[in-house]
Amino acid sequence: MRPLNPYARYFLISAGIVIMVLIVLTTLYKDKVAEIVIEAINSRSDVRVSVSGGKLSLLKRFPRASFQLNDVLVTGADEVSKGDTIAAVSLVSLEFRILNLIRKNYTIEWINISDGTINIITDTTGTNNLPKFRSDTDGTEPGLNIDLKNIRISNIALVISNRLKETETRAYISSARLTGKIAGSDIGLKAEGDFTVEKLMMNGINVNKPVEAAITLDMYKSDSTLTMRKGTLTLEQMSFTVAGSYYPGTGETSITISSENADITSLSGFMPEKSGSWLRYRPAGKVSANCKIEGILTNQSKLNYEVAFSMNGIRLIMPGKGVRFSNSSLSGYYTNGKDNNASSSLLVLDKIDLKTENSYVSGSASINNFRSYQLNGEISAAIDLAELSAIMAGTNFTDGSGKIRASVKIDGEPGDEQGNVIRKFIAMSPKGNFWFSSASFRVNQFDIRDATGNLMLSEHLWIDSLSAALNGQRFLADGKISDFNDWILGKADIVKIEGFLGSPLLQPELIIEAFRKEGSENTPVRLPSGYSVNVNLSADEFRYRNFTAYNASCRVQYESGRLKLYNLLLSSMGGEIEGSGVLVQKGVSGFGTESNLRYRNVDINSAFISFGNFRQDFIKAENIRGTISGHYDMRMDLDTLFMPDFYSIASEGQFVIDNGELISFGPIMKMSRFIEISELENIKFSKLENEFFINSGTFAIPQMEIKSSAADLGIYGKHSFNGDYEYHLKVLLSQVLSRKAPRRNPGNEFGIIQDDGLGRTSLFLFLNRKGEKETVSYDRAAVKSEVRQDIQDEKQNLRSILKEEFGWYGGDTTLNKKVEEKPKFRIIWDEDAKPDTLQQDTLMKPMKNSPVRNIFKKIIKGEPS
Repeated sequence: MRPLNPYARYFLISAGIVIMVLIVLTTLYKDKVAEIVIEAINSRSDVRVSVSGGKLSLLKRFPRASFQLNDVLVTGADEVSKGDTIAAVSLVSLEFRILNLIRKNYTIEWINISDGTINIITDTTGTNNLPKFRSDTDGTEPGLNIDLKNIRISNIALVISNRLKETETRAYISSARLTGKIAGSDIGLKAEGDFTVEKLMMNGINVNKPVEAAITLDMYKSDSTLTMRKGTLTLEQMSFTVAGSYYPGTGETSITISSENADITSLSGFMPEKSGSWLRYRPAGKVSANCKIEGILTNQSKLNYEVAFSMNGIRLIMPGKGVRFSNSSLSGYYTNGKDNNASSSLLVLDKIDLKTENSYVSGSASINNFRSYQLNGEISAAIDLAELSAIMAGTNFTDGSGKIRASVKIDGEPGDEQGNVIRKFIAMSPKGNFWFSSASFRVNQFDIRDATGNLMLSEHLWIDSLSAALNGQRFLADGKISDFNDWILGKADIVKIEGFLGSPLLQPELIIEAFRKEGSENTPVRLPSGYSVNVNLSADEFRYRNFTAYNASCRVQYESGRLKLYNLLLSSMGGEIEGSGVLVQKGVSGFGTESNLRYRNVDINSAFISFGNFRQDFIKAENIRGTISGHYDMRMDLDTLFMPDFYSIASEGQFVIDNGELISFGPIMKMSRFIEISELENIKFSKLENEFFINSGTFAIPQMEIKSSAADLGIYGKHSFNGDYEYHLKVLLSQVLSRKAPRRNPGNEFGIIQDDGLGRTSLFLFLNRKGEKETVSYDRAAVKSEVRQDIQDEKQNLRSILKEEFGWYGGDTTLNKKVEEKPKFRIIWDEDAKPDTLQQDTLMKPMKNSPVRNIFKKIIKGEPS
């Protein structure tokens, strides 16, 4: 065996001596170091430290001494955090220089902390639980000194909670290293480490999922300043650069954070909790941002934030709606303003470019004041309504198709009207144009289909050739709604509507049904207030229940509970109708109406069918034929349910019936004793003229004469709305007996019949109904009046004969007067007569062949009788 080199022997001997010395020193100081460290910390700080044991090693970290503390527990000792656990760590290693240890200079230069938890808490007063050390200013106090140059941390759960600002951070530090001059008043620190953010709750940001992160920084701290020369924070593969400064004395802070092309998907985990679960939209794209934070940082103040950002290649999917945004972009900036709060916050989107498969929105916008949301912007858009109704699923906007293009400026606050999209929109003072292209959608009970045209909106709303189907009815509208915005927002008492509204088919019942709520049939009707309307209406066809009209037009004016219709023109029931009307609200008692109508050549049968036989069963549609012309003026009241009060009707009018027929008319059929049934089943007449009056529930017809196919009649009477009636008939039977019916002797049953001297007889009848009882009787009062008139006529005829033959009664001037014929309403039936030709009533002709006159002639001339 070759002997060792002398130098090697010396080295081994020296090493052995050193090891021996280190072992001896370890034995001497292993308990003393633990006591000194714990006593120094407890005496110079406001925390209490306890350990389960300690171990000194001079060889493990040679040439430094390493002292290992096991199960270190740090608790608060002051009044605020007394008894609270600040740290609970399985292993803490302190490293000293061995020579300093021999000199009893226990100066800590390195610390290793692993496996445990650290809790940093700030209470509601702004006081935190971080240990506060008293320094040994003169260096004479024995014990522990700290001159840190290196701190290593591993497997530590860190909790930072600020109860004053309601923020909380929970992180797990897997590995971190701080190097430089860490202790003392001037600190130069470099740090790097990897950690996981498990929870972050700060300024509305709420992260509850693990986020992998890494940090590097280079900072300097003095008594007056803390400067971040350069720092990099990486979150979920997003890199942020941090730089800035902080002045502890004044709290002045200035920090800049920037990022380039960060992934939007990763950022979504840091969205404010109020924004909902952003991840379900599966966002993608890149974002670049530069954030500047400035201000005075104290427990009571907030910093100012300014963020400039741009997002490109934005993609997201609206779950369950089938709508995708792609290749979209946004850019702008955000600041929390001069007051550093929500009220002074401002978000500016200077470039908006959002695209879906069938829609786009572009322009710029800003939101000022995040409490009231003052919006300003200029937006151009083409909206596919199928996509919009999918986006708005769950609201009252449904069943969309077609497109709306818009160019709009907005400037205002959307207000706090919950769920009312229209009011929120109008509150922002919109101005612009809206173009509809085959647009269809449903809002509540209103179904709008195939809308095409233009709306122009500012403080007024202009409607330009807007065609649409509303609840199945197509309309064409042109006009203006004045003060529209103020009216929608309740700032204007009256909205003024003027223009034109036309429809190929107008059915008011469909519109009324849309406004009617369940159970509203018994709700009193009130004319709406706040409207001033002046509109021309036109309908190619108008339907209301059984009534149908064509080419209908009128002018509608409405204001203050008063509705007026002017220049009403329409074709209906085979004829023409024109007129005007007024509907007035009468307080809480109902409504009053006035109408003036003129009608020409209206088919009577169609009229009875259209108006449900006018709510009577005396004469029905199947009983009457012909055409009617005339006019009437009428007043009528309606109750609060809009039902007519027929007994309030006051009306008068005049009518002419041409080519009329009475078919199986009950009261006439009761005259079968005088005329064959076959003659009464279908009575025809060429023209009937008369007046009528309605008052207090009674329909009155003045005296008129009818020449018909069955008999010549004179008639007058009245008919009550309850079905009771009284009619006085004068039946001229002479024509019937001579030409149309077998002769009978009605006198046995009805008494006297009158002969007019020409072989014609008149029978006076009284038709009466009260309740369910109907009677036909002889009208004695009428025949007496008629006989008295005939005697007077015969007396006058006798005087004429005597004057003619003998010159008697020369002084009687009445004989020289022509008999004045009072005009009567009459019906003319003459198969050879021209239509609409009036002839003098035969009852009014001079009775030249009177039997009385013939008798007198024979007596005077001496002829035999």
